[in-house]
Amino acid sequence: MRIPLLSGFLMLSLLASAENLLKNSAFTELDEHGHPEGWIISNPVHLERHSAKVSVEEVVEGDQSIRFLRIEKKAPSENLAVGNQEISFPAGTTAIRIRARMRGRDLVAGNENWHVAGVALTYLFEDGTARPGNMDKWIRMPEQDSDWEIYETLIPVRDDATRASLAFVAQGWQGVHDIQLIHAQAIRTELPH
Repeated sequence: MRIPLLSGFLMLSLLASAENLLKNSAFTELDEHGHPEGWIISNPVHLERHSAKVSVEEVVEGDQSIRFLRIEKKAPSENLAVGNQEISFPAGTTAIRIRARMRGRDLVAGNENWHVAGVALTYLFEDGTARPGNMDKWIRMPEQDSDWEIYETLIPVRDDATRASLAFVAQGWQGVHDIQLIHAQAIRTELPH
């Protein structure tokens, strides 16, 4: 019986020490424009053309105050990716786990399979090209209105990928709080969520 207990303890220790590869993942640090530090927000012209707004807001839940990224897009054109952050994969990365606490209002899917409300991953390559990563594994939010829920996915990483861009895509109103992107070697994926 000691081996399973030791394995469970080791797994918990690895998870506890797993580093979030995203900077400012709770959106607590803001720049002079009120946008979250470490996140690339689309330029104002691009946002205006897509009738989009991005802001960091604060709400009180019980006795806690939480800050979240609010993305609102009204135009029915292609989904706009906002709130991008580029990350580098540690050597030997074969999978990453993305976990986010999100809510949505009036979400609409677009015409393409990548026009979803949720979290998208794009691989970035040394030659300057970019390719969507495992679209079937992206975090997809339901189109109906939702309260705060935790969404999670495990995404295999391509052998030839060393960097990626994480972005929020939505048409409608999307709130994101406390997002984590973790190098998944420390996670035993055969265990249930």
